[in-house]
Amino acid sequence: PTQAVIYQDKHPELAAARDRAEKALLLPLMALTPQARVLDVGCGTGRWADLVCPASGHYHGIDLSPGLLAVARQRLPGVRFTECPADGPRAHRS
Repeated sequence: PTQAVIYQDKHPELAAARDRAEKALLLPLMALTPQARVLDVGCGTGRWADLVCPASGHYHGIDLSPGLLAVARQRLPGVRFTECPADGPRAHRS
């Protein structure tokens, strides 16, 4: 799941290290509370959901890729993931 979204197909150890470093840097800055509501735009495989869900009151991941969302749903059953473009429903485009 990490390699799929960090684009290090030939170096899985680099993808894992980058994932750990990113989370170590950014998670404290989020200052999540049980009252927090998190919308993860571009959630991909849900790699942030396993950290954000326990620390927040509500998590919803959206992504355009049905394949990445399938991985997220398999990894984290019961977590809300929706296939949706980040710029809103296509019917509303001008």
